[in-house]
Amino acid sequence: MPKKYTRAYKFGSGWCGHAGAYTQYADLTGDGRADQTCSDHLGRHWHRRAYGNGSFAGTVYSKQITGWCQGPTAWTRFADLNGDKKAEMLCDAPKGRHWAMLGNGGNWIKAHTKYHSAGWCGHAGAYTQYADINGDGKVDMTCDDTLGRHWTAYSKGNGTFYYKYHPALYRWCGHAGASVTWADISGDGKKDITCNDKLGRHWSRLSRGFSWGPSVYHGTNWCKGGVTRYSNFWYDTAHPKAEDMICDYQKMHFIRPSLGNGHFHSHTWKTLNNWCHMYYTQYADVNGNGVDDVICSWKGNHWLLAH
Repeated sequence: MPKKYTRAYKFGSGWCGHAGAYTQYADLTGDGRADQTCSDHLGRHWHRRAYGNGSFAGTVYSKQITGWCQGPTAWTRFADLNGDKKAEMLCDAPKGRHWAMLGNGGNWIKAHTKYHSAGWCGHAGAYTQYADINGDGKVDMTCDDTLGRHWTAYSKGNGTFYYKYHPALYRWCGHAGASVTWADISGDGKKDITCNDKLGRHWSRLSRGFSWGPSVYHGTNWCKGGVTRYSNFWYDTAHPKAEDMICDYQKMHFIRPSLGNGHFHSHTWKTLNNWCHMYYTQYADVNGNGVDDVICSWKGNHWLLAH
């Protein structure tokens, strides 16, 4: 059974609900707890530190970096590229433009920005994500496209990358309606490649760091019409923590727990009913207890069910 919730409440009403704003969760301070962030397309950024008890500190507005990652098609992300446990602030923009600002516990310094990987993953049908593919504690940059081609920019931890194309994955997850999501489904610390499509079909291949295991099919008609996500939501006791397969469908939420070996439980459990639309649901460990919490952010209102 999933661990029972310890706190369930609404918080932050009116926070990050203005036009062009979006909320994300990332560990900015390195304390193991996911903090709440807000960015908008005007290049403004706010955050609230997680206390570790299901609540957050007051708002910090990073006025000194106003204008960073601005533009209607530029997106701010967060990931720990250098392995110091503090997330860097990242910016991805069209034509394969990428920037990273060194993580400093939320005390951002614009001069500590590096423009890197110019022109990488900027072609039609390509999309960039961030995941630690080789398990070295540094988050890498991935590129997947709609033709089923896959690349990784392995972080060296100093703002530079080792770029590798994966020919063994060619045409994998390139069919219509399919997209790649990266998740550690085996619990070995390396993010594996998963493929999920609109027909509710799911596949995965375990990461071996720089190569891949065989393709495993996880079934069809599961989460058809919903959003498939991966999260360490189930309280694992029989194996190291591994990300479970989550289905958020309308306002219903389901789970197939990871077995810790690249496979999932054959049974599906419903975890929540009539709670948060699938497009506004997120998962993050805000308490730092090793289990992800479920969060709903909608029009500047936020609800948390904390483990």
